[in-house]
Amino acid sequence: PSKPTALVPGCGKGHDALLLASLGYDVLGLDFSATAISQAIENDKAGTSDASSARQPNGVGPGTVTWLSGDFFSDAWLEEWGREKTFDLVFDYTFLCALPPSARPLWATRMTSLLSPHGRLVCLEFPSGKPLSAPGPPWGLTPEIYLALLARPGDALEFSSSTEKGDPTDTVIVPPFDAANGLRRLELIKPPRTHQAGMNEDGTVRDWIHVWSR
Repeated sequence: PSKPTALVPGCGKGHDALLLASLGYDVLGLDFSATAISQAIENDKAGTSDASSARQPNGVGPGTVTWLSGDFFSDAWLEEWGREKTFDLVFDYTFLCALPPSARPLWATRMTSLLSPHGRLVCLEFPSGKPLSAPGPPWGLTPEIYLALLARPGDALEFSSSTEKGDPTDTVIVPPFDAANGLRRLELIKPPRTHQAGMNEDGTVRDWIHVWSR
């Protein structure tokens, strides 16, 4: 049987893509930067500790990784991928936060279109707690931003002050869920431990993990 597929947009040097492949996914690592893809290919050839240290669940063998440079919002890379145009898993870490805030509704629409009917979108929120008005990238994110974006993909965010940028004290208005087009949040997880980048100065975990489905 064919392996489940995973997409890692903004894959950078490829660590997340390689880890998912080690867990049994056939992975597409995508990045707009050809330099990043070259570095990912080198990491793939060298063999990274991230991938080699993963345990194989239930004896599942590793999957493959395909590295492509392209525009996430274009279909050209999907044609080059040459397989199903939806994925069983899409993993977003440091991708949404790198996009200009004006592109966030388009991100939500695109993510929804790339998810298979029974697929999962997993987002590791970063940077959590950064004021929404602070300059980026990375641009600040909150759980409410994900809820608002994915409840009605394509709709612009609304803030409590009705400003597009959002003031530090603003809250995002979460609209009614669009059952025909939206994604449902299955889990919002605060992991017991994480990498140093996801820790607060007092040693507590700042990260949030979001899991979404149709």
